[in-house]
Amino acid sequence: MKHSIHPDGFVQFSGENPHKILAKPIEVIAWFELNGRPHPSRFKLDDKEIKIEQVFSVSQEKLAGNPMFVFKCQSKINGELRPFEIKYELNTCKWMLWKM
Repeated sequence: MKHSIHPDGFVQFSGENPHKILAKPIEVIAWFELNGRPHPSRFKLDDKEIKIEQVFSVSQEKLAGNPMFVFKCQSKINGELRPFEIKYELNTCKWMLWKM
């Protein structure tokens, strides 16, 4: 698997399937600003707790009409830095691992 480092520090991996869409519900530990904006710090994936090393960008989108925060992140998973995307659905307060 190849990787490239962008000027902003984001590591992008390339290969046959660099970012598979998972849309998997996850448990997340996060803190919230007074205005309600979430800041994820770690999440659980297959009974393994993963610390979010870096959040590169936060955006908002609507998925099937539901407003969501989209976090593009990076963490060390199985000894390797891996980029991923998690989403927070505002109406239901649920988190999902979107891409990895």
